[in-house]
This record gives sequence, C-alpha cells and structure tokens, in this order.
Amino acid sequence: MLYDFITLLYLALPAFIANMIPIVATKTGICPRLASPIDANKIFRDRAILGKNKTWRGLITGTVSGALIALVQFYLPFFDEIKMDTVSTTLLFGAAAGFGALFGDAIASIIKRQSNIPSGKPFIPLDQIDYILGFILFTIPFISWTLWDIIFLLVFALVMNPITNITAYLFGIKNTYW
Repeated sequence: MLYDFITLLYLALPAFIANMIPIVATKTGICPRLASPIDANKIFRDRAILGKNKTWRGLITGTVSGALIALVQFYLPFFDEIKMDTVSTTLLFGAAAGFGALFGDAIASIIKRQSNIPSGKPFIPLDQIDYILGFILFTIPFISWTLWDIIFLLVFALVMNPITNITAYLFGIKNTYW
C-alpha cells in the first residue's frame, strides 16, 4: 500500500515541480521577455480574466520543467514498471503533466477573478487542488487513473500545499503564505 502511494507521488512529481517553477522563474528573472500576462490584461465582466501573475514565462517554464523532470525519471533506475515506453512518450507525458498543472491553476484563477477574489488571496480548497485536477485531466491519455489514485492525490495536495507554501514564504520564495 505504501509503495502504491509513493508510486503515485513519483508519477505526479513533474506536476509538483511544474506548479512551483513559475515562482522560481519570476524570482530568478529568467526569460524576462516572456513575463507578460497570458490574458494580455484583458477584462471580462469588469474583472481581469487571469490576472498579471499568470504569465507566458510561468506557463512555458512549468511545461518544460514537467517534461525535463519526466525525462530524468525515465533514466533513473526506479519504478521501471511505470515508465513510459519511449523517450518521446515520456517527454509528452511530462509536458502534459506540467501544462495540465498550470492549466488547472489558470482555471482556478479565472474562477477567483470572476468571483471577485483578488490575486494572491486564498480560495480554499480550490487553490490547494487546482493543479492536481489539471494534472490528472491532461495525463488521462497516458495513465488510467483510478478513483483511489485521484482521491489520494487530491488529499495529498490539500495537506501538503499549505505546508509547501508556508515553507516557500519563510524562505522568501513566495510573498504570501497561502
């Protein structure tokens, strides 16, 4: 049973990393030309669509990091029974994992903006699980998720997300603790 949980976390690692990379990319200032908002500051119903914090830099670095983490996992001598068949499939899975995580986060941002919740303010529990929902959705072509897999990943994200955010805040990586 514990092995199954560790396997699920290992499969989700590209999404976990992709979800954190946009903050790191912003803090380090990499790819400054891509730091523009995805929604181009457009307004819908007198509110921002995504907000200024959802940038092309975050989307691209998150998607690429998901692919790179999956590629590293492909070459590691662990969990051979869950590896993708080829390098190209592995890269596609990782990119789908990274993009899916950021897509889920973007959808949550749209919901928050249209609900008049300011950028950076918490919206519990959606803020804790949005990226996992996107990850699961976009990796369905690669993995046959069971209901128990999904429940475990959602509960894990719900518990670990606040811990990760507080840690990132304490280390000065994030500006807020949620």
